[in-house]
Amino acid sequence: MTLGSPIQKAGNFASQVVAAIAAVELPVNQWGELIEILLSFVNSQATTNVRVATLQTIGFICEVIVRLACFSQFLLFLLFIYFCFRNQSC
Repeated sequence: MTLGSPIQKAGNFASQVVAAIAAVELPVNQWGELIEILLSFVNSQATTNVRVATLQTIGFICEVIVRLACFSQFLLFLLFIYFCFRNQSC
């Protein structure tokens, strides 16, 4: 998995690729499980590189969603992130 690459640039690039795909998929209600997958990486026993790249990915996706004016998707992302970090149960 490239998000967990020991080479930080590779993880950063993978984050941008995932966000670009999400920019196409999320506005048409596809790839609905993406945030759950990403947050499972953050809350798992993954390496620091996986966690950092995953958080970058979530940030890039939020930027794209706002730019595309997909505010309902953006709010869902933020709410899910908030509850997962609050409860540590994702």
